[in-house]
Amino acid sequence: MDILGYVNNKQKKNLLAPAPNNEFEKAIVTVCMELSETLIKKNRDYGDSYSKLKEEYKDLALIIRQSDKLERLKTLQKQGNLVNESTTDTKKDGAGYYILDLAYERVNKSLEGGDI
Repeated sequence: MDILGYVNNKQKKNLLAPAPNNEFEKAIVTVCMELSETLIKKNRDYGDSYSKLKEEYKDLALIIRQSDKLERLKTLQKQGNLVNESTTDTKKDGAGYYILDLAYERVNKSLEGGDI
C-alpha cells in the first residue's frame, strides 16, 4: 500500500501540495520524501525511541536533540566532515527531530480526541 492508503480523505487533500514550479521546489519535495523514508526506517530500527524520550522528558526532548545537532554542526564547521557524519547528515537529523515531534503531537492529539 502506498502512503496515501494510510490517511483519510481530509488528510489526503492536505498532503497534495502544489506541483513544483522550479528546481528549488522540486528539491523541497525530494528532501521531504527522503526524510520520511529515513524517519520511518530509523523509527522501526530504534523501536520508536523518540516517543519514549518525549514521554520521559516532555518538551525538553526536542530541545535536547536539537542541542546535540547544533553542537555537532559547530564541530563539523570547525573540523570539516567526519568519517561517519557530514553537515548534510546532521541537518537531516535536525529536521527529522522536528518532524518526529510534530508526528508525536499529532498522534497524541488524535488519541485524546483532538483534530489531527
